[in-house]
Amino acid sequence: MADYARGIRAGIIASVIYALTWSIVLFFTGATLLGLSEALWDLSAISYSVSTIIIGIIGGIIVGAIFAALYDSLPGKSSIVKGIIAGLIFWLIFGLILGYATYGFAMLYLGLTLAFQVFLFGILLGLIWDMLSRRKK
Repeated sequence: MADYARGIRAGIIASVIYALTWSIVLFFTGATLLGLSEALWDLSAISYSVSTIIIGIIGGIIVGAIFAALYDSLPGKSSIVKGIIAGLIFWLIFGLILGYATYGFAMLYLGLTLAFQVFLFGILLGLIWDMLSRRKK
């Protein structure tokens, strides 16, 4: 039977860690790329970080529940491999929904960037799934 509570907790924790990490990366690299004034960038970064965390929590609940439901049927023996595979499946599904393939090279670049991010999220999801399992014992 699927352990939905564990999946949802793993999804939320992985999403929040991912969102905070990505916000920090954008904070230190995005200001110069966007050419925003420092004051405007500070407000934008805070707003982006808060919204990313909120969206991450909601997405983490959904992704975690789906991961828990699919866990036993995903290929691979370790939770990390299962997390990576689940992340890539989510990327393909959302890529098709959002239409990465229909927007040309720019969307291909964005799609590959997102694939890398989802790969990292899958690793986090698998690691946290295992950590929550060890805490239970």
